Amino acid sequence: MSNRVYLKITSVIILLLVTVFIYRPALKGGFVFDDFGEVSDLAEIKLGFMDAALKRPFRALTAASYRLDYLIPGRISANYYHGVNLFFHLLAGMALAMFWRKAALWAGAGKDSASWAGIATGAVFLLHPLNVEAVSYVSARGNLLGAVFIFSGLWFVFKAFDEKLRLVWYISSLICISAALFCNEAAVAGPVLAIALQLLLAIHREGAATARIGSGKKADKKSTPRTSSDRAVAGMFKGYYKFLIFSVPYCLILLAWISSRLFHRLDWGAAISSGDVQRNWATPLWAMGTYVRLALWPVGMSIDHRLGPTGMADAFFHILLGVAAGICGLFSVYYGMKSLTRMGAISSYAAFWWVLSLSAVVVAPIADPVAERRAYMAMGAIGLMPMAAMRIFEQRGKAAKALISSGLIALFLWTISAAIYISGWENPRLLWENAVKWRPSSARAWDWLGSALLDSGDTRGAIMAYEMAIECAPSLSRPEGDLGVALTMEGKYEEAARHFENAIGKDPSDWRAYLDYGALETDRGNYLAAEKLLERALQLQPGYAVIWFDMGNALRGGGKLDRAKAAYIEALRLNPDHLGSRVNLAETFEDMNDFNAALQEVNKALARNPNYEPALMTVSRLAYRMGDLEKSVYYLQRYLQIRGDDQEAWTDLGKLYKKMGREAEAQKAFEMAQRLNPPAGTNSPPDGAAPSP
Repeated sequence: MSNRVYLKITSVIILLLVTVFIYRPALKGGFVFDDFGEVSDLAEIKLGFMDAALKRPFRALTAASYRLDYLIPGRISANYYHGVNLFFHLLAGMALAMFWRKAALWAGAGKDSASWAGIATGAVFLLHPLNVEAVSYVSARGNLLGAVFIFSGLWFVFKAFDEKLRLVWYISSLICISAALFCNEAAVAGPVLAIALQLLLAIHREGAATARIGSGKKADKKSTPRTSSDRAVAGMFKGYYKFLIFSVPYCLILLAWISSRLFHRLDWGAAISSGDVQRNWATPLWAMGTYVRLALWPVGMSIDHRLGPTGMADAFFHILLGVAAGICGLFSVYYGMKSLTRMGAISSYAAFWWVLSLSAVVVAPIADPVAERRAYMAMGAIGLMPMAAMRIFEQRGKAAKALISSGLIALFLWTISAAIYISGWENPRLLWENAVKWRPSSARAWDWLGSALLDSGDTRGAIMAYEMAIECAPSLSRPEGDLGVALTMEGKYEEAARHFENAIGKDPSDWRAYLDYGALETDRGNYLAAEKLLERALQLQPGYAVIWFDMGNALRGGGKLDRAKAAYIEALRLNPDHLGSRVNLAETFEDMNDFNAALQEVNKALARNPNYEPALMTVSRLAYRMGDLEKSVYYLQRYLQIRGDDQEAWTDLGKLYKKMGREAEAQKAFEMAQRLNPPAGTNSPPDGAAPSP
């Protein structure tokens, strides 16, 4: 291989390594936002591929990839899911680079220039900050997978129709475009892009007289009609005939998908009401303009998504950009068909790609008009910029060098911006603190900040954040329910109950409020009230394992052991990894004096997590009740290796040692218990043990 080839390969390797290095903070992040409902709490992912696919039929391949991610490590691992997202991002970048390299060759660029155009396109796509959310947000996996399939499918279209028809590449493009539709709804633009690309290639077939103008290739006897314009027209007709024939499968795929999607009930009203902004006629234009601005000047991005203009100046500026983008998209269709040069045609195709891909997002009645992840597939159109720069660079003029230098500076600034933006994804608390700074009036940002604070142990900070969320949007039910959870953890049961009732009053279909309220009533000993609340939660969300778990707790507390056992079993059917249900099922068997069944269940829990504290305590107690004191001591010691601050457990260990006649070890255990919680006014340890020295 020549030095030029080595240089290109080295550049690609360095680019991939830089991308991985930049995204390191995101790999450490946990689940946020929709990740819980879409991934970590979705029981079907843990049951099987078919279960996962049927749960999300229009994102079946995405759900199947989540299932595969669960099987390989054998558990739900946020770090692993983030790593796979990054892998798909790298694949998408490479597929896009191959497409634009092929496009540059088709437009007449030399091989070296085309290769560098492809590498530059991959660099922009991989390092642009507008793509950060799609990679760092686990629930955005569908955008990544869909882009991989669509970019590959478009490259296959080029391979199939560039010079002569190759059925293998054509069938490959059909498979890829079809697969993309089962990754994410935004992939609906894929078949249209494939058809448009075929039309572009048909217009510029080698039989047409205009096809060679500006193509960068010297006409010869084989490729150019000798003298007759009739032959040129015949060549064009033949190209259009092939285009019409081979576009039919893409049209059928698109129509079948749309028909199937419309056949299923779409709850657009719920999608709209879940946001903080009322959409109007100007919202799509404002959203389109915002995407254009973020692609060129990605400043002020945030996980909180742009739910609406921040002021009149913001609205006016971005609406103007949106109108300009729409006009460019419409004009590009006309220009692409009339252009006499391939470079002009592919330029118009890129503009059409950008506007078409985003139109499906900004026009659809969804709550968030602007979410960075939804621009992921549209960002493929940005490859036009490096390709045009490389064509200009071939002229070797001062303007060309200045353009390339400006491009490198822009790429460097984008990379720095991406690195700064990615750093916020390292932990949910930092992520939502940044969101609150960016949009302090957003109830959702405050609500999720409260959840992040609650997970980190800052209950009082979480309460303040939830109160701010309620103040920003008094009509929303979720902050009320979340505030109830935080108050429950503080032991303020009456206040918590009031907020749960407020949440249910604002939204009677808020199953989480019923769930958390039911758990509160179980803790308070109101088992019948808890049962009724949890029954309502199950009516709204029957496939959620945690509800069945809490129902089992309420039934067990009320003495209904057979029904409690059935509830725990159903929870485990939905989520085999729910260790709380496994241990509580074992304790239910223990309450029914079926010690062997109890021991079997608790051993299953320990097989999944050998250090699960409730399981260690339960198996220690079971061993004691079955008369195996040595085994009871062994598991209690293992528990204390993890929770050495549990005074009651040290006392129990001392009692066990004393019963076994191991006085010295009992004395040490009692001393440890006393150091953790010394009795007031006395130095005597529990159970009459000798005083501490």
